[in-house]
Amino acid sequence: VVLLRVIKFNLIDKTNIDEPLKKSVRKAPPFKVMLEIGKSSSPYLKKILSFMKLDIDLYFEFGFTYPDQTAIIYGFINFLVYNIGDFLEMYFKKYTGKYSITPNFKNRAMNYKLKSEISGRLIYLILPILKILIIYSKHIKLYKKEGGDLNAGTSNRGFNENYNG
Repeated sequence: VVLLRVIKFNLIDKTNIDEPLKKSVRKAPPFKVMLEIGKSSSPYLKKILSFMKLDIDLYFEFGFTYPDQTAIIYGFINFLVYNIGDFLEMYFKKYTGKYSITPNFKNRAMNYKLKSEISGRLIYLILPILKILIIYSKHIKLYKKEGGDLNAGTSNRGFNENYNG
């Protein structure tokens, strides 16, 4: 197609019809960068959790072939559930947990039902979330600026060449 004898373009380029479209691959930041972001934003995550309310209702029935295995796992699950409950009480503004863990010593079984509800006021969450996003964008910009290495320290070249060390 030619417009005004100046602009020329092809509607269909026959040379590229058989080639598949290339997708742009976006690399995720390395684990080290994500760990730094997590460390920097942890006070704000704790603040977000301190404004939230959590309700958990858990029903869990299980059984294994051998009753002794069921008993051991029952004790371990009770240990985990109630310790995690204490941990959640420490971080959430209000936490209520109802647990029903039932071992079935006669039959093999695995039945569970989990109902959880997290609630909070949005107005209290806006500022900490914005701060976390700012921290994330700063770390990603620094990662891209440094060429992919956040912890590239100095080479100490002058220190070693002058025999000061």
